[in-house]
Amino acid sequence: MRLLMSVGTRPEIIKMAPVYEALARIRDVEMLLVHTGQHYDWEMSDVFFGEFGLDEPHVNLGIGSNDQVAQTSSVMREIGRVMGEYEPDAVLALGDTNSVLGTALASAKMGTPFIHIESGLRSYDFTMPEEVNRRVADHLASLNFSPTPKSFSNLVEEGYPPTRIVLSGNTIVDACLLYTSPSPRDRG
Repeated sequence: MRLLMSVGTRPEIIKMAPVYEALARIRDVEMLLVHTGQHYDWEMSDVFFGEFGLDEPHVNLGIGSNDQVAQTSSVMREIGRVMGEYEPDAVLALGDTNSVLGTALASAKMGTPFIHIESGLRSYDFTMPEEVNRRVADHLASLNFSPTPKSFSNLVEEGYPPTRIVLSGNTIVDACLLYTSPSPRDRG
């Protein structure tokens, strides 16, 4: 199975580190780590790959900062290009950033299953770009991983099929455990 994992911001790198590590240990899973570059300087992104023992991303799209529409459409275009070359069986992303929205839209347009981690969170404030991003990403997902019972029920109340929602807990807990344990490279 070929999986493409998209990260774009510091919180996404931190929260996806334990997911990446777990999936990369599965023999029949080939992982492609794509960094959109929404957070692009060393202190906001690169340092965290090293801190969490992740390999450098296979691809860095170098999106950078821009207005909401330009940033989202750049992610959509560039990750779509990578998806076309890599042909993943599924695409994973976490959270509610423009990187996640661009990834979800590209996956939907290319007919590739999208897996959304940290789904179902709601502020009910549509003036927040993140609220728009998370709602669209949730509803484009083939599978949603919800961190809390409330986020699970939010999706059910919005008509999302419960059979395609997993109550998973929050990966930040796993990231804290990963960070406080010996380095993956030291574990052998």
